Amino acid sequence: SSTTASFVASHRTPRDVDPTPSEPIVAATFGLSPRESALACRLAAGHSLVESAKLLGLTIETARNYSKKIFAKAGARGQADLVRKILACLT
Repeated sequence: SSTTASFVASHRTPRDVDPTPSEPIVAATFGLSPRESALACRLAAGHSLVESAKLLGLTIETARNYSKKIFAKAGARGQADLVRKILACLT
C-alpha cells in the first residue's frame, strides 16, 4: 500500500506590521476614501472589524458602513476575498 502525504499552507500578514504605507495604493486601486482604505488595510492585516474600528477610532457602526462600501467597491464577497484582492494589488 502506498501513502500519500499532503499539507496545507497559509500566509497571513503579521498584525504588528504597519499597513499605513499600503493605504494610498489600496485607495487608488479600488476607489476607496482614505478612511475606507485604512479600514481595508487593517482587515487585510488580520484584524477583526471590531479591532480595526478601535485602532482607527471609529464606532463599530461606522466601521460596518465603511466595510459594506469597501466590499462593494472592491467587488469582494467577504473578508477573505477582500484580503486576497488587497494582497494581489500590493504584489
